[in-house]
Amino acid sequence: MDVAMTVQSRSEVETENPFLALEGIDCNGQRLNTLRMWGWTATAVPMGKCVLRGMKVAFEKTWDWDVHKYVVTEKKMVEKCPRTAVEELPQSCSWQ
Repeated sequence: MDVAMTVQSRSEVETENPFLALEGIDCNGQRLNTLRMWGWTATAVPMGKCVLRGMKVAFEKTWDWDVHKYVVTEKKMVEKCPRTAVEELPQSCSWQ
């Protein structure tokens, strides 16, 4: 799956498993949920318009304090996979 978006914010989050948090809007002007790109740095994704190619749809995972591990929920999300690549687009593209 490909995600076309305008990146408005990107920040590196240092945790046990560091990730790049991307925020922005899609090509229809809808705000996207934060995309967590595990193991990526801010230099991997440009600010502005880009296409994230090779993303996958997966079930969201949340921490379950009763069993002390991540469990799968019914909510779906988009996440990167090993084949995910970034294509920077010219800012003259016609979407928002």
